[in-house]
Amino acid sequence: MDENTPRARHERVLVVDDAREIREFLTDYVLYPRGFEVLTAADGLEGLQLAFSEQPDLLIVDLQMPNMSGLELLRRLRTRRVHIPSIVMTAHGSEQVAVKALRLGVRDYVIKPFVVDDMEAAIDRALHERRVVAERDDLIAQLRQANDRLRQRAQQLNALYSIGKSVSSSLDLETILKRVVEAAVYLSGADQGSLMLLNEQGELYVRASKSAGNAVRSLHDRIQDSEAARVLKSRDTAILGGDNYPIHAATTSKAHALAYIPLVANQRAIGVLAVANFKEDRPISTRETRVLSALASYAAGAINNAWLHQRIAAERNQLHAIINQSDNPILVVDHHRRIVVANAASRTVLDLPGGNLEGQPLRDNLQDGELLEFITQTPDTGLMRHIEVALGSGRYRATLTPVKDIGRVLVMQLLSSTVSSRSAP
Repeated sequence: MDENTPRARHERVLVVDDAREIREFLTDYVLYPRGFEVLTAADGLEGLQLAFSEQPDLLIVDLQMPNMSGLELLRRLRTRRVHIPSIVMTAHGSEQVAVKALRLGVRDYVIKPFVVDDMEAAIDRALHERRVVAERDDLIAQLRQANDRLRQRAQQLNALYSIGKSVSSSLDLETILKRVVEAAVYLSGADQGSLMLLNEQGELYVRASKSAGNAVRSLHDRIQDSEAARVLKSRDTAILGGDNYPIHAATTSKAHALAYIPLVANQRAIGVLAVANFKEDRPISTRETRVLSALASYAAGAINNAWLHQRIAAERNQLHAIINQSDNPILVVDHHRRIVVANAASRTVLDLPGGNLEGQPLRDNLQDGELLEFITQTPDTGLMRHIEVALGSGRYRATLTPVKDIGRVLVMQLLSSTVSSRSAP
């Protein structure tokens, strides 16, 4: 049945007539076939009580009835400010009474005996205004719902943008994991969220978890989750739910709905973002998974950057340790000609200032102009270059080596402790 039919709108009609055959005729041949719900009353008093208690959409009232006439019923409704569209039925010759009823707000009248078509036409006229108002109200409600959905999506997009900037700007892995899980629970309205990462051995670990209303927990728990493993292999989002009530491996609890979103960085699956709902009738929608997929994309890039930063930091620390143990002057600068490492010997020989030099421009700290030009201006051919320089009381062979992802490394070897002029290699 079309959504505009009376039954779809649950329109109810109260028929008030002391003649049982009229009530049955209207019910069986006019109202039920058109989808109306029907209430009936055998006299005016009973009809008045039903009109007050049930508030029907339409009244079909006989004017001549025992206990209370149809006209009196309408007067009492009007006195109580109960405005129900009404049709009156009257015998031939009683048109003057029907006119009085019209003054009480009755929409139409039908003269007995009537045919089905006449009554149907009267019903359509009587309900026309109510239906137009109802349709208008429905459209307004739909518009408000659409506006609410658009507003909600705009809020989600703004939140996602802010979260993405926050996640992408951090290089601390634990901070990133916490922010991503918090964002996943917030954006999806889920009861629980967790983030799982693969280690170098290909084992899956839960690294962060959050339940709604609770703080994020940092974890390092190995997990066996066949669905997460399948998502890692396929790189496709998985949504689970229904009568089986899947077990959420991260919490070992039954969930009404689960979503697994792969984290992919540089064409490689590195982990899984999972959210779960434990309440009934709370599925995870396609719109929510799209938002979570966007979050997972931000997260994968940020996690990969954090890992890269950790590796570079570890390599740099190792480089620092090796360089600082050397008796030869060693100076490392990055691609922007900022100091990365300057060991104790280089500080002495090159007369570098004290304090922390890391990140400082070389030009502001190295006084020897020719050596500065050699380090900063030598074309980057990928080959080692040499120069001999006289510094202080000695002559040194300076070797400049380009190092990918770091910059340039200057290593100086003492050739003679006798001061001499500079010479090209």
